Amino acid sequence: MAVVGERLVWTAERYLQLVDAGLLDDLADGGRAELLAGDIVTEMPQGSLHLFVFRALQASFAARGIVAPTLVVTPTLVVGERHVLDPEFALLPGTPDHRRLPHASETLLVVEVAVTSRERDLG
Repeated sequence: MAVVGERLVWTAERYLQLVDAGLLDDLADGGRAELLAGDIVTEMPQGSLHLFVFRALQASFAARGIVAPTLVVTPTLVVGERHVLDPEFALLPGTPDHRRLPHASETLLVVEVAVTSRERDLG
């Protein structure tokens, strides 16, 4: 972890150590966090439209025979040195290795439902 002024820049490895140690379990309202460009960012609350879209996508995947283990629901996905995301779905080739987190480079498709977080997600 590097210190830049007052800002702590987290690596994926250090962030995941925080997660494994349970240090992010007490986020407000049972919220979750992601690592974006080295910053730990709390996720936006998920409303009814988010749930509707999520369930529609889940039903669409199932109707096409795309189910576990190749379709992983709400996986933690390592995207890079300073990015760890929790998208709604990740489609992985073959049978994923459940002993480690998947890396974005191993995915065939990643789906993020961004209803309330759209503006922030697009930067």
